[in-house]
Amino acid sequence: MIKLKGLPYDPKELKKKADKHILGRTEIVAAIRSRRKAIRAIRDSIGDNRCWADDPYLNEALEGSPKATKLIEGMTQKERQDACENFWKFRKAAEPDPKPRTLWTKDRWDKDLTGLMNGGLLKKLIELQEAIARHRDVPKRLKRMHKLKDDRDLFAILPEHGHVQTDFRLPPREEFLGLKLAPNAGCVAFWEGHEEDEAPCSFLGWAPCGRRS
Repeated sequence: MIKLKGLPYDPKELKKKADKHILGRTEIVAAIRSRRKAIRAIRDSIGDNRCWADDPYLNEALEGSPKATKLIEGMTQKERQDACENFWKFRKAAEPDPKPRTLWTKDRWDKDLTGLMNGGLLKKLIELQEAIARHRDVPKRLKRMHKLKDDRDLFAILPEHGHVQTDFRLPPREEFLGLKLAPNAGCVAFWEGHEEDEAPCSFLGWAPCGRRS
């Protein structure tokens, strides 16, 4: 996951920024590419590299969203473990997705941006912001936890959707939620490792970010 600069997700507000030249062509293209890169990183994560913590970092693309690291730091260990449990329960597939008939190489993934005028680029950015906001707001809007379907809906915003191999399986429960492969694998083991962090840090990688002595 990469650091994302927050932008409005209301189309009118984005258009205002473009009209006032706060968002020029270069900034719009950079915002599109960074958001696509972040979504792709989530989609392409395999096994227990998939994690609920990717969500708040992606949400930083939306202006006004809480900072992910601060949000996670404020969670208790039980809340983090419960999030692992819910992720394993609701956001895994039993099998890899079927292989697409045609696979796109990475050099094709952003070719849709070539030749677009500013209006077309802004439309792409608005679509991305709205897709991220819809995914973020699932618990509030649908009164339930995220499911794999919600993740798939988010990934569908990418131009190469349907032309890449995807695999949303998770390890067996005892590995993902237990300590069988600790300290280097497993969601619960990941968060227990971060209990030893010496200072605030990104939660996008395994501990330590600096061990307490």
